[in-house]
Amino acid sequence: MRRRRFVWWRAAGLGTLACAVACALAVAGCGGGVRKHHRRRPSGPPAPTVVDVYSSLPLPAADSTVDAIRLALSQAHGRAGGFLVHYISLSDSSGGSAVWNDVQTAAEARRAAVDPKAILYIGDLASGATEISAPILNEAGIPQITPGSPYVGLTENVPRVTAPGEPKEYFPSGSRTLLRIVPNDEVEVAAALQALRLDGCGRIAAAHDDGSVGVTLASLLAREGPQLRMNISSSTEITPRISLSTYATTIRNQGAECLMLMGTNAPEAVSVARAVHLVLPTIPILGTTGICNRSWADPADGGLPLSFDPVLQCVSSALPTSGWPGGARFLAAYRAAYHGAEPAPTAIFGYEAMTLGLNTIASLGGAGDSRAALVRALFAIRSTQSVLGVYGFDADGDTTLRTYGLFRVTNGALTLDRAPLKVP
Repeated sequence: MRRRRFVWWRAAGLGTLACAVACALAVAGCGGGVRKHHRRRPSGPPAPTVVDVYSSLPLPAADSTVDAIRLALSQAHGRAGGFLVHYISLSDSSGGSAVWNDVQTAAEARRAAVDPKAILYIGDLASGATEISAPILNEAGIPQITPGSPYVGLTENVPRVTAPGEPKEYFPSGSRTLLRIVPNDEVEVAAALQALRLDGCGRIAAAHDDGSVGVTLASLLAREGPQLRMNISSSTEITPRISLSTYATTIRNQGAECLMLMGTNAPEAVSVARAVHLVLPTIPILGTTGICNRSWADPADGGLPLSFDPVLQCVSSALPTSGWPGGARFLAAYRAAYHGAEPAPTAIFGYEAMTLGLNTIASLGGAGDSRAALVRALFAIRSTQSVLGVYGFDADGDTTLRTYGLFRVTNGALTLDRAPLKVP
């Protein structure tokens, strides 16, 4: 500092120096602003660090899931420990569609990936969408919790079921960043087989559509059926070339005692069930999660006639909200927050995803804004109490929850049968 002043004086000249000194004295005599500025420093704690949490869900179809996420954040007063949380809701569909599209999904994942404050990504809901978003987020090191996406290949390599390179292709960084809080496809197949065993079915005729979900479930059934000592008498892919009446006669001649329908094509499942029921009117007919909806059960919505009700059933991970251990509490809070509105059964998974993220960030203290620390902490969870009950994650990022609902059909409505299935 002294050297700088000496140089300035030499450059300024005596006349300029005298003027500067006089000005300085005048300012000092007036108690000028410089001295006042140094006396008064800002007081109080520093502003909290802001972290961004994203969700990517098909909107408006998943509006109630977004509302449930917002509810969880509101209950935490917008904070995760010492961090202020900014929530950004994105849609992986466009034009109000209920179905995700790959361009939109990739764009939303990239938006989060370039945000230096992004700490968590909730989504996507569909397995196909998560296949696109997961590697983008993984390269950025952003932990991702999906409230859906049961495709087994996202977390496991299963011979003759998953595609070559899965699941490594979803984690280009070499480390996993994806976790899910719903059971995967393997658990769904086990739940369906358990339901049919409860019905006393010894010989199962299985049929599936040609979509990725149907094909995956059929492959898992071929693998798990014998392991669970269930007799799969046939497994058929239903295509337009197949005569459904011939198919029904064939499985009758094979001695089928029940029918298992897999996939997401509800109209096709309805057609198969009609044909089979005509020749085998008493055997149980079970649909998997993608079929377990009004399009399967309610004739007013394209579903099967009410006369089919005694033999119809389906399995789904989406229990009625009140069926979860903390469901009544969540439901009361949701109704209070949204003026009596009813959430979709899947909304509670979004609520739990945000709650889990906030609690884990808070548990890290000052490291709560570290993506790497959050990933490690989430994968280390082996037991946590939640609205879904007690669960944790395995090394692959799969939930330890193995609860599925067995639903019967009554007057076109799906009703939870007795108690949820606890899959071993």
